[in-house]
Amino acid sequence: MARIDATKVLKKFDHARAAALAGNVEGIHDLRVCARRLRVWARFAGETSLADELRWVCRSLSSLRDLDVVDAALTDEARALLRPPAIQLVRSALASARCDALRSRLDAVKPPKEKKAKRLLEKLEAQLGQRKVKLEDESLHAWRRALREVRHTREWLGLDTKELEHAQRWLGALNDLNTLLAIASRRE
Repeated sequence: MARIDATKVLKKFDHARAAALAGNVEGIHDLRVCARRLRVWARFAGETSLADELRWVCRSLSSLRDLDVVDAALTDEARALLRPPAIQLVRSALASARCDALRSRLDAVKPPKEKKAKRLLEKLEAQLGQRKVKLEDESLHAWRRALREVRHTREWLGLDTKELEHAQRWLGALNDLNTLLAIASRRE
């Protein structure tokens, strides 16, 4: 597997941001993936505050992404009630000076040192192996996030991720179901 090229991820981030601002569902998904990959990259470089800003981007998109994931199960009334505030949050965040500053800071991040990245991967894999997973929403979601971080770290290093992708997809389906249940319970 080839290493991830940071320049390509940054270009994809820009393209996905523009698409998300235009209301494109795939743009929102792509932007979240780019932000997560870049968070790992920022952690390699010791840029904790930058990683926190990338987490903010993901959180700003999460409500709308959740609605897009469960769209087919929503009634027209639920869509009309839930989508406008979620869209407004996305547009406000992505068009903000904060997001512009984040993007400028990303250009200044130096490529990670391979030795440091490998040490981080070892640490993350050890932490993942020690996690106790329970069949409850938050525990599964936390494990999925940890798995995703290991996967993205392995991608940056050009290592195989097929098994991790499969596990992440399976856990994602469970998370989508939990998201649907959470949205349904808010409406009751």
